[in-house]
Amino acid sequence: MMTQSNHTEHDAKLQELKARYERDGYEVLVEPQKGVVPFDLGNYIPDLVASKPPGGLIIEVKTANARTSIERYQSIAHIVQQHPGWRFLLVTVDDLNAPASLREMADWDELVAKLGVTRSLIDTGNSEPAVLYLWSIFEAAMRRLAITTTMPIERLPATKLMNQLFTVGYLSIDDFTTAKKFLIMRNGITHGFGTPLDDPLLESFLRVVSSLVQERKKERTETERLDE
Repeated sequence: MMTQSNHTEHDAKLQELKARYERDGYEVLVEPQKGVVPFDLGNYIPDLVASKPPGGLIIEVKTANARTSIERYQSIAHIVQQHPGWRFLLVTVDDLNAPASLREMADWDELVAKLGVTRSLIDTGNSEPAVLYLWSIFEAAMRRLAITTTMPIERLPATKLMNQLFTVGYLSIDDFTTAKKFLIMRNGITHGFGTPLDDPLLESFLRVVSSLVQERKKERTETERLDE
């Protein structure tokens, strides 16, 4: 049950999104009636529909404390994806204004190149910049993975996104634990807390991110070969 505070946050986020997408030229419907949703989504009714030919966005807004069933929303995302030009977005009240399409995000080849830069930073004694740069690569990889696997969670803050990817099996328990430890170190460095560098942890997390990126790049290459 939504509390008054959550209801206020929810409504504020709806209005924020409405204004944002209207500025981008979308026609936006807030809490639309089922009959005006552009295609059949069963019993599901979205919080917003933002349309701009030739497609648009179906948007669900969740409050910070609301339970989120990724499996349910992934099934909705699959339905929406069948309609050219349309995407499903899951947004939280603390969401990020992430890119709405893969074209705006670094691809797997670019992330491989960035990992090479991280390796060079470490090898030349620039471990602190390497920590910050490596986390940005991990975030980019997680968001791209979410989009390519039709999980509508790419706009979630990094910690929530990481938790969801662990829950559905894209991160092992060991990788998830390493990522959480690395995030503590990264946050300490970012916010000037004088957190000491843990070089073995940096190397471990570099392996985690490299494995994630290389595996997804390999899968993409194999898919493209099968499509030829």
